Amino acid sequence: MLLGLNFDNSNPYTSLLEEIFNIIDSRRIQQIIASNGIKPLNKFNFTLKVIFISQFFNLKVSYIIDEINRKPEVRSFFNVKTVLSVSQVTELIGRFSAQTIEKTINMILRYLNRNNRVQSHTYLLDATPLDVDYNFDSKKISKKNLENKDPKWGHGTSIGFYIGFKGTFVLDYNTMMPVLFIIHPGSPHDSQIFSEILEQMKKHHLLHHNDKILADRGYYSYENYEIGLKKYHIQPLILTKSNFNIEKLNNALTCPLEYFRQNKKDKENKSKFIKLANSFCKNIIKRKRIKYVRSHIEDFFKFLKEGLNLKHFHKYTTESVKKTTLLTVLLASLIINQGYTTKTDLQMLSEGRII
Repeated sequence: MLLGLNFDNSNPYTSLLEEIFNIIDSRRIQQIIASNGIKPLNKFNFTLKVIFISQFFNLKVSYIIDEINRKPEVRSFFNVKTVLSVSQVTELIGRFSAQTIEKTINMILRYLNRNNRVQSHTYLLDATPLDVDYNFDSKKISKKNLENKDPKWGHGTSIGFYIGFKGTFVLDYNTMMPVLFIIHPGSPHDSQIFSEILEQMKKHHLLHHNDKILADRGYYSYENYEIGLKKYHIQPLILTKSNFNIEKLNNALTCPLEYFRQNKKDKENKSKFIKLANSFCKNIIKRKRIKYVRSHIEDFFKFLKEGLNLKHFHKYTTESVKKTTLLTVLLASLIINQGYTTKTDLQMLSEGRII
């Protein structure tokens, strides 16, 4: 039995939500939202807050709206004058494309991460299954049945076979906040999409010379090491497999031919590449360190799925799944931005504990 929404200022959950709502209502965030054509702002703000409460407490949107209508103190906490119905909330979210919401959220995340650029950056890369709620136990669903549908059959080491999507995330290790999210139907092999991920990071101006990207064995291949170093000039610190041969990798990391020209710029580029390759070869063999640091992203996934109830989707298109994931990622980022950045913090949030 639900006892109703009660916002007590002595409750740490209430204080956290209040801080998050203050950020949403801030002038700069409102400007970012409006600049992407998302209007009316007051209705979108209300919708965001209702969705965040729904994700945070695993409550139905209809129940939250009933509570807002019933209790003046809840309306005061939400700082709203106009209360939307469930159908209006649904219609408002459906009005804007996933691309628009993604662009808006990326701008908000960049604003929250402002002034955080250092000489070189460390990113964590990994993917997680996004499981669509198909009941394939009672009815056989073949690949042919899904030919004209967005979700596809996939396999995840944590959940086995599933129908849905693969969500790839890139996290900033310094802040533990996501900086990139990509969605794929089914579960394409990680090693085959590594180049695409780097290209997307470059497109969003995230990659700089000598940045480090830590990833698990799924992305392992000598070709991906070469692509990261030669094309994007970063250190692709992908966990090595048992058959890894450092000598073979060294032989593949020859300096690009164009750097052997005699002009000053190419000489500088050659020197920078040699330093980058040498640093990479020293770091790639530090398997324990890579494994430990990379494991932080698994705590982030657990927070999304256990703490913010992103386990299963009752939605069946790429567009709707992407919107739900993006809004959950925004909520997670706003929570982390309040100082919950360590492994212990993320584990506590996953278990529903806040200090």
